[in-house]
Amino acid sequence: MRTTLGIVFVIYLGLLGTHAKAQNAAYPNVPTVVEARVNAAVKDIAAAVARKAEDSEIAAPIGSVWNDLILYTFAHAVAPDNAKVTIRNLSVYRYLGETARTDKQQGSVPTGTGSTSLVEKAGLTTFLSYAVEHGAIQESVSGSTVTLKGSPYGLFSLANGGDTPENYEHYALWRRINGSASFNIENPSQPLQSVNQKQLANYSISAAIYGDRSTRSKRFQKLWREKYDPAIVRRLGVLSGGESRVFNDLLVADPEVFRTLRSVRAKLEQDVVDYCKGKTELTDADKQVLADKYLRVLYDSIYDPIRTSDVSKKKDVPAGVRDYLNNTVVPSLISAHEALEQAQKDLDADLAEFNKQPLLTSEYTNQRQAMVSGYSEFKLLFDGKIAPLNITANAGISFYNTPNRSLNQSKTRDFFGSLELQGSSKNPFRINLKDLSKVTYSLSSRLERMKETRLNVAVVQVKVEIPIATALSLPFSFSYANHTELLKEKEIKGHFGLTLDLDKLFAITRNLEKR
Repeated sequence: MRTTLGIVFVIYLGLLGTHAKAQNAAYPNVPTVVEARVNAAVKDIAAAVARKAEDSEIAAPIGSVWNDLILYTFAHAVAPDNAKVTIRNLSVYRYLGETARTDKQQGSVPTGTGSTSLVEKAGLTTFLSYAVEHGAIQESVSGSTVTLKGSPYGLFSLANGGDTPENYEHYALWRRINGSASFNIENPSQPLQSVNQKQLANYSISAAIYGDRSTRSKRFQKLWREKYDPAIVRRLGVLSGGESRVFNDLLVADPEVFRTLRSVRAKLEQDVVDYCKGKTELTDADKQVLADKYLRVLYDSIYDPIRTSDVSKKKDVPAGVRDYLNNTVVPSLISAHEALEQAQKDLDADLAEFNKQPLLTSEYTNQRQAMVSGYSEFKLLFDGKIAPLNITANAGISFYNTPNRSLNQSKTRDFFGSLELQGSSKNPFRINLKDLSKVTYSLSSRLERMKETRLNVAVVQVKVEIPIATALSLPFSFSYANHTELLKEKEIKGHFGLTLDLDKLFAITRNLEKR
């Protein structure tokens, strides 16, 4: 049995028996686990329609969950009316993309015009992030920039089959390297028009030296195999054993049952294919129609014939099968799902501990400036955690590319260090469970010794970053400086921006495909 793990994911279980729900006309009193599996199959059908797949591929999702649904429906049908433990007590679990990372720098570097950040993060972007910012932490004149940041791994993996576990290992070196470029914006209404060499404000290359917080790292994979795989395999084993026993016993007792089920499945597949003919996408109404078709087949061919009071239509289920479903399969499934619920609690704790491991990254940045001498920065970026706060520290030195002796410039430009304390909280604007993004808030300070002026530039910043949609967030910050690099006077400024992290979108897409 193969199980795959996204960039990071958690197991989410909700005990569904405690929640009231509307009746479904196609299958009255349908167990939530049945409805959830049908809806997942319909999503796969919709995806096949959207990519203009062949008829066989459109019909395939029906068969992929067919045996599980037959088992669930039989278990629902044969449960005694007064049973306290039935298939309706069964919880549904889902794998959700981990989108809560806060250790990545999305926008321009602190010394860049338009930056909203005083301290750089040590975490690396896997695919691509995009940020538009306005402000300036250390410059006298505010500006606007667009920053693109990504990794060679994203290019290599997408060109060779996608972000698979095999590619993740094969291109491990390229995952540990990031590149970024920031461009001055000429037309704020169309920022991407400024992405050209003439408007290039700075570019940087960073490399991970120590640490890997990805849940696909070898360290986390080992933890997963030893602690969490058994809980998943246990549930799959109960399903497999239950289906094998029930189907074999029913086949011996009544071969007509299997002929009927085979026939209704074939008819359902053809009905679905016919319904999707000529469609390029399925609306929510279309998806509901297909789900109702699926549920109606289960109700009419399995549940109703077993539960009906009409003797002429009633189908008998052997006592041995009834007892096995009621006394073994259903309790075992519920027990297995309770184990997964406990696994979720353990995983939350293990992830919190895993994300405390330190990260250390080195970075080279080239600053291109039109009016003053350009320079290069060499930095070490550190990210650690002392509960409940993240601690980020930067230290570095910069050199003029071509020193201007008339301005008292030597090869060495400055020395600098910075420190940030960051906290996070649940996102009040989250609209669905697939987005685990957090609101982050931080207090940062930076001290810089300018060699040419012999001045110490001190800056303090307060920043809040608010997620507004999946992978999309708004950073706001305010900074105070005792003076800037060019002017010997105090300054208070506000800064804002917009960031898009495609890593999070990829994570969610991968995990939706697993449902």
